[in-house]
Amino acid sequence: MLNLTPDRVTQTTYDAIDESKLSHYAIGHQWALTSDTTAATLLNRVHRWRRGGMPEAIGHWVQLMKVLGYDVVLKKRD
Repeated sequence: MLNLTPDRVTQTTYDAIDESKLSHYAIGHQWALTSDTTAATLLNRVHRWRRGGMPEAIGHWVQLMKVLGYDVVLKKRD
């Protein structure tokens, strides 16, 4: 489990997108299978994030990470 700062979350997201070897088009279409949003909107969202933006909603980021094969887990510190 990683203890991430906002900058590391951003970089980790970019790395996950790059390591997936999927195009933004492919990510958008995979994501659309589990979303009520069109593939075109989702691929544009991924493209915008990859150019330096980040999600407006944490739920969108969690959905993207799931498409890329990651689970996002929040754990309360002891």
